[in-house]
Amino acid sequence: MLYNFIVNNFAPLTGLLFLFVFLLAGKETEKGNCRGFLLLCTLELVELIVYNAELWTASFAEPTALRIFLSALGYSIRPILLLLIFKVAASGRFSKRTYALLAIPAIVNVVIAFSAFFTDIAYTYNEQNHFIRGPLGYAPHVILLFYLICILVVSVGKGGEKIVLENAIIWIICMIIGLAVVMEALYSVRSLGRTAIVLCTIAYYMYFQTRTYGEEIKGYMEQTIASQKEHLREMGIISVLANEYVTICYLDVEKNLVTAYRMDPYIEKRYGEALREGVTFEQVFQAYILQDVCEDDRAFFMNLADLKEMLNYLHQNGSLSQKYRVWRGGTLLYCEMRAELVKTKDGTEDMVFGFSNNDMRVRREMVYQSTVQEEINKVEEAKSSLAGIAELARQLQEAIEDKLSSF
Repeated sequence: MLYNFIVNNFAPLTGLLFLFVFLLAGKETEKGNCRGFLLLCTLELVELIVYNAELWTASFAEPTALRIFLSALGYSIRPILLLLIFKVAASGRFSKRTYALLAIPAIVNVVIAFSAFFTDIAYTYNEQNHFIRGPLGYAPHVILLFYLICILVVSVGKGGEKIVLENAIIWIICMIIGLAVVMEALYSVRSLGRTAIVLCTIAYYMYFQTRTYGEEIKGYMEQTIASQKEHLREMGIISVLANEYVTICYLDVEKNLVTAYRMDPYIEKRYGEALREGVTFEQVFQAYILQDVCEDDRAFFMNLADLKEMLNYLHQNGSLSQKYRVWRGGTLLYCEMRAELVKTKDGTEDMVFGFSNNDMRVRREMVYQSTVQEEINKVEEAKSSLAGIAELARQLQEAIEDKLSSF
């Protein structure tokens, strides 16, 4: 008896214990969802207690009204659990009237389950207290599957990228609960269904917690970026860099957290997601050096890829301005990086660094320098030619003077 109790109850009771702690102690979940999950957990605990009490009455020598009542209560609760999961998944998309209509199958199931007091249409017990299923004995299972289908339908009706994960979780939940219900009916493993429902409730709650924390982190990052932008505007750093630098980043030195003030389309596509989520200086700087900077120009930057080395360089030199080359689509482009230390409101130092694409300017300068060099070469050639002519004239003059002197 104790062995069966442990096998049937240890997993769902452990899961419910942790879930109650999170729901009662935590304040992160939305109030509506929190109430829904609390009701779910309470009914799951009641269903588990009813199940174990019914097992105890099954050990009696003959059937009792208490066993019939406990069986009817257990059969009644399960579809209600799925209806509550549907309500959480629907997130208030339907009216109270719709929820009332959807509750009709669960109410019908309650009537069928409690009809065992008067008829054997659902189930009954023989004189030896053995369970005998009636013509409508599988009504709870059918209604469970009906609610599972409703949950799937409401998940398909949701749109947008943000709830793709929720839809996937709902589909997995429905498959697991549906499979557990079928196996429970086929193989009479009575603990499968309730264990599956408890574990799926935990998984669904974990999704809502993850979404809540994700939204909080995103909000914090947006506030941080906005605060940094305002701080930079106050110091005038952006006005210096904005004219020329297409990508500008801010480094919170204390937290070693890099956020982007502005990104060019290439950097946005390649590193935008990481910069919005928040990355360390070493992560973003080393990735940029190894993936974009021309191999011949990496040595200088690799010496500064560690935050301490970069800060030491800036303290010693005041600022950093370095020209280098990058590969973009098989083309070598000329760029420039500039980094500055800035004072924060509390007196500490953070860092601002920007990247500019100087390819057009550098190439114009190269063309200009090449053109100037060509003109210089032409002048030198002309000078050489004039020098040759002058020498020839001198020699001719000397020859004429020699001839004249001979007369």
